[in-house]
Formats: sequence, C-alpha cells, structure tokens
Amino acid sequence: MSDNTTSGKAPNLTLVANGSDVLLEHEAAEKLRAEGLAVRVVSMISPRLFRLQPKAYQDSILVPWTPVLALSSGLPLFFQRIVGGFGKTIGLERFGASAPAGVLEKKFGYVPEAVVAESKKYLEEFQKNVADFKIANA
Repeated sequence: MSDNTTSGKAPNLTLVANGSDVLLEHEAAEKLRAEGLAVRVVSMISPRLFRLQPKAYQDSILVPWTPVLALSSGLPLFFQRIVGGFGKTIGLERFGASAPAGVLEKKFGYVPEAVVAESKKYLEEFQKNVADFKIANA
C-alpha cells in the first residue's frame, strides 16, 4: 500500500488492484498526487480473503464513504463487493485481443494517463451520487 493521506484524514481516492495492475495504479496515483489529491493505493491479492478480515481492519484500508476505484485487467467483477455501493470497478471483461503489449495497453486504457482520466471522471460521479443520496435520505 502507498498513501500520501495526512494522518487522521481520509483519502480523496483509494485505488485498488492486484498483480501487474498495481504498478499502473501507483503511476496514476503519483500524477493525481501531483495535482494535490490524497491517494491511497491498495494491492489486494485476494478480495475474498480481504472480506474475511475483521470489519475494523477493512474500514482502516478502505475508509467508508470515500471513493474507491478498482482496476482489473482480468475480471473487475471480483472487486465489485470490495468497492461498495458508491465505488467503481473498471477493466477488461473479455479476452482475445492480439497485438504488442504497448498497443493493447493504450487501446484498452492501461496507461497512467487513462487511469488518471477515469479517476477524475469517477470522482465527479462519486460527488454527485453522494449528494443525490443525501437529498433522497434527508
């Protein structure tokens, strides 16, 4: 895990991934941090094992009511229960493309700039969803 969040404060965004996607999220996080955001990157090898941990531990890693974006070049569905109702998963849900790795990474958004853009878009969606939720439950 890497985190530039001030002690005692919640991150502006938590990025979750596993495998080779963790490095990509670290690179994207550095770009977002350069823009002033507090970003936590969580390497989650097994979402299933994470869900078996005590709730207090889970909440210390993925702070409730904060934006959580999970990236998976495999099956983003595995992270759906991790990110929660206002969280978001992104990634490939199919296989079969053939080209040099660099070409595929760019085409499918597996470059830091694409993750940064998706993160910013998600942060806007998150703010709107929370505001709508507060209005509906006032």
